[in-house]
Amino acid sequence: MWILLALVIILYSWPFINVVRKWLSRLFTTEKPFTPAKPATQETAAPEDILNASVKLALEWGQDWLSPIQKRLSGKFAFLSPAELDSYNTISRDIMDKDLAFIQTSLEAAKSRNLKVSEGRLRSDYYAFMQEQFPTIHKRNLDTIFSQGLYYSWKDGLTNNLE
Repeated sequence: MWILLALVIILYSWPFINVVRKWLSRLFTTEKPFTPAKPATQETAAPEDILNASVKLALEWGQDWLSPIQKRLSGKFAFLSPAELDSYNTISRDIMDKDLAFIQTSLEAAKSRNLKVSEGRLRSDYYAFMQEQFPTIHKRNLDTIFSQGLYYSWKDGLTNNLE
């Protein structure tokens, strides 16, 4: 009788056992299931993410080099108003201008004093300056801006004192 009752309980509770088995397998697995990235919406896009995306767009080479970013930024963040798009364009350009000014001023000062500057020292001073000015800019954007700043300085003949 008890065996029959246990068999009936097991058969009727099979969906419950499946749920428990799946839950236990998820609990003890080390892999995280793949979840596709959600598209940025007004609720999910933080201002620093939008700023970093705008800086990345402003840094692009090729046909979009030094062109306004409003149209491309609105493609990624459709909820932004035209005034916000203009603001992000202006801020991105300001970040790039401050970068160039910092690198060129540093290299011009070294050149005028006939001093050698190591790239590592220039880079660390640059990161400190930019993090103070714009603490939310990602390192990969700072790396790209620094690289472009060195390129423009090289074109202007300011990298002779760089070691």
